[in-house]
Amino acid sequence: MTTDGDCGGGQSPPLEEIRKTPGWAITIGVISIIYASSSILYDLILISHFPTGQPLLSTCGIMLRIGITGLLLLAGVSLLCRSPYTALLHRLWACITLLGGIVVLVMGMALGFSSTLEGVLAGIALVFLVIGYPVFLLIWFSRRKVRRQVLAWRVARSKRT
Repeated sequence: MTTDGDCGGGQSPPLEEIRKTPGWAITIGVISIIYASSSILYDLILISHFPTGQPLLSTCGIMLRIGITGLLLLAGVSLLCRSPYTALLHRLWACITLLGGIVVLVMGMALGFSSTLEGVLAGIALVFLVIGYPVFLLIWFSRRKVRRQVLAWRVARSKRT
């Protein structure tokens, strides 16, 4: 890491540069990385336990979900590196995830999953995890103070080049 927050070069930043990183950036970056890593790990375990005759559509759906979650992982790392593209990556992931979550919720209701206990518990998890965090990110990265800080990272990066 270089002294201006770029995650290249393999050097640790000086302590005063670490202190300049806003607390929200570290917190949201770490939460995004943990959320994405655990989701990818869960999906990989799920794929490894598929029976041999599992429909290709299920496997492709999970692989697509791993790719989308990889976007969140990239967004979390870019936030810790103070990349100017982090807000765009987080918003893109949030929009894709919200659209997917709404489709899954509507399909589950149409298929009658909400009438079973497992369906109700899955619906609650869907609302908190799949819809709650993306909505939070959309609101957070729309705040004026946060937009200014991310813009400052872009200006600092452009001055360097």
